[in-house]
Amino acid sequence: MKLLVSLFLFFNISVLYAGDDIYFTEKSPLLTIEQAISALEDAAKRRKWTPTRLENNTVEVKLDHQGYKTHLVFSFSGNGIYYTDLTTYDETDYDDDEDAKANWVKQPAPRRWVSKLKRETERHLQKYRSLVPTKQKTSHEEIEAKLRSLKKMFDDQLITESEYQQKKKEIMSRY
Repeated sequence: MKLLVSLFLFFNISVLYAGDDIYFTEKSPLLTIEQAISALEDAAKRRKWTPTRLENNTVEVKLDHQGYKTHLVFSFSGNGIYYTDLTTYDETDYDDDEDAKANWVKQPAPRRWVSKLKRETERHLQKYRSLVPTKQKTSHEEIEAKLRSLKKMFDDQLITESEYQQKKKEIMSRY
């Protein structure tokens, strides 16, 4: 009896969550939405899901497997990536019989599948983050010391005026 009650609660609670916006992972502010979309698509393909770009920076990801017609729609808002789970499930295989599709029940995609997709996406996001150049901020004192050192090199005629001007611009750009 406990097993039946547990199964009943699981399926009813699962149906309540199917279709809601769910937080997936964080998108670094250093990355563009285009890079985040590419990372998600790369991860989906690696996990053998089928990604499709939709309008308004959304990505649809599908996988038909073990009775599930997994259908996730990803959106990008601020620094977050969210998805809506439109997954359906049926234990029997009807081979796309139109009358039988009414028997499909909304149910969230298996957590294990989504977790693996998330880990793979985060790995790809990290790869894109490593490609983004980071601009180093330098303190006022450090810049002053570098400029004094550069001026001394110029005064001692160790560098030309054009080298001095070029290096001075470079140092000032970090401030």
